[in-house]
Amino acid sequence: MKRLIFALCFLAAPAMSDEFFDEIHGLPSKEEAVILPGPPEAFECEITSKNRGGFVGDVVLFSFAGDQAAVYDWAIDEVYEGPIAVKITMKSEKYYKLRWKVEGLETATGVTTDLSYRARLNRKTQVVSLNGTLHGYDNAIGGRGKCKGIKP
Repeated sequence: MKRLIFALCFLAAPAMSDEFFDEIHGLPSKEEAVILPGPPEAFECEITSKNRGGFVGDVVLFSFAGDQAAVYDWAIDEVYEGPIAVKITMKSEKYYKLRWKVEGLETATGVTTDLSYRARLNRKTQVVSLNGTLHGYDNAIGGRGKCKGIKP
């Protein structure tokens, strides 16, 4: 079901402006709609967390259309209830490097926090490494996993 929700966000949608990222310093906010144009390149990645304590989903979905990208996982679903735009910091035939922020995630202890993520997706080997920062804590979060191309 979540894969279907992810895929529907991209059908016949208008392009987002470059100002979208400029206004919010390269990171998405809750108020912005996330819809990508055209047929995307999409990946479903199964992640193995490298630490205890969570904040890295077992499955992360990535979608790319032109110079725009979106991501979807459990934390994004909790806060935004759908995929969010991500900043592509590098794009080549082999790699995508991405970053995004999830603002206002409620933890199991009832504390609200923000998470910043960085991902490197190797398009050739379809391996992703994911690292993050849990704002206000010294936890290092991250994981690594294998991806497969999916048709949205």
